[in-house]
Amino acid sequence: MKKKFIPIVALIILVVSCNSPKQYEESLDANRFSAFLDSLKDEQLLDVRTAEEFSGGHIMEALNIDWMGNNFAMSVSQLDKTRPVFVYCLSGGRSAQAAKYLREEGFKPVYELEKGLLNWNTKNLPLTDKVILKSSSEFTSEVSISAFQELIKSEDIVLVDFGAKWCTPCKILAPRLDELVKEMGDDFKLIKLDSDRDSKLAQSMNITSLPTLLLYKNGDVIWKNVGLIEKELIAQQINLAVNK
Repeated sequence: MKKKFIPIVALIILVVSCNSPKQYEESLDANRFSAFLDSLKDEQLLDVRTAEEFSGGHIMEALNIDWMGNNFAMSVSQLDKTRPVFVYCLSGGRSAQAAKYLREEGFKPVYELEKGLLNWNTKNLPLTDKVILKSSSEFTSEVSISAFQELIKSEDIVLVDFGAKWCTPCKILAPRLDELVKEMGDDFKLIKLDSDRDSKLAQSMNITSLPTLLLYKNGDVIWKNVGLIEKELIAQQINLAVNK
């Protein structure tokens, strides 16, 4: 009996597994990808191309996290694993790799744009070159090198934030800085600089990674941080500067 029973059980398992549908389709053509985006309210849309490609045109409200960049893992770790993620690139290669990584990290569901923006464009679906900032923080008006020197000397303690509109870690940092201004605004002045617009200033200060924070007291740099950092750690440095 056992010899006959085992193959029958195996056959049942095989039939069930072959006929079990996937929980969701992982790859969507452009029209379905667009329709899914429109139907959801809590989606996270990722453009995993380079910053240069992103600035040339992207899907509205997309976050730019370069799959080939050094900060991909750190940036996506700040996202919500329980909310749907939509991923795209130019032709589908990079987004497929990024989507695989996200699924392995526990994100679900994760949808890919089949054949990328090449497919999107053939359907005449819209792109934009505008960046949606998800924070109330705004960049300071364009600043010359001489004007910057005056700014950091005009206040006792100044926190300078070098960022960019396309920089995802910068967007994550922005609300933390907003909270600091509300909580400690009497102790320091915040200057937000756009490294693209203020490129000469950024180059003169050897700013090579974003975001970069510089804390000045009486015109001198007393602390520097490159990359994401928790609000509490920034507050500690400001308090040290105040009491120094």
